[in-house]
Amino acid sequence: MPDILVVRTEKKYSISPCQCSKLLYRLEPIMGLDQHSGLDGYMVRSLYFDSIYDNDYFDKVSGLEMRKKVRLRIYAPEQQTVKLELKQKQGSAQKKISLSISRDLAEEMIRGQYSGLLELGSDTAMMFYRILETGLYRPQCIIEYNRIAFAEESNNIRITVDSDIGMSPFCERFFDREVSYIPVRTGIRGEIQQIFIEQHQAGFRLCGFHRTGHQQICHVPAGSGDVKNRIVNLRRYRT
Repeated sequence: MPDILVVRTEKKYSISPCQCSKLLYRLEPIMGLDQHSGLDGYMVRSLYFDSIYDNDYFDKVSGLEMRKKVRLRIYAPEQQTVKLELKQKQGSAQKKISLSISRDLAEEMIRGQYSGLLELGSDTAMMFYRILETGLYRPQCIIEYNRIAFAEESNNIRITVDSDIGMSPFCERFFDREVSYIPVRTGIRGEIQQIFIEQHQAGFRLCGFHRTGHQQICHVPAGSGDVKNRIVNLRRYRT
């Protein structure tokens, strides 16, 4: 199964629905849509792992320059091949290592069983196994959103617009067609009021947007606490 290594820089911005509409209108004539994307976008669903002490989460909220996250990612519930990804950040540089694994192996990992990685016989699979086992990693939450993606091949730029972001603590439902989500950053009428734009391997800088260093899972209504704490609380009720 192929291993993929991507090294890039990323800039993330938080924009309003009005800004999003204007941006899509301006981007469509000058940048082509990604081969997997239409103007309606496509589903991105990720399951995040973390250590028994939530080290990756606290590294993020503490603003550490070097940090990482481990996740499974699919684009449709019926997928038989799943991406196992490690994202590492050092300053503005990002490195993403992807390993394609079977759906059966992903289901084992969701149950906290990682020994199947050893059977793949690759250095990348062994690396994932060491991280997950030595750190006592366990599935933490599912994040799903709709993504519209633009790509410019001439200078290797990719711009993604993510909306309708939701979180679920029920990791065992990762492959279910319908998953119940807690909406992230909702407005007074229940509409998603926060949209995120991400610029990959930029050859230019977007202007006019508020820069945000927060992850999508950290944007929640004021006064409700961060999503991670809500996941921890939900997990306590379930155990």
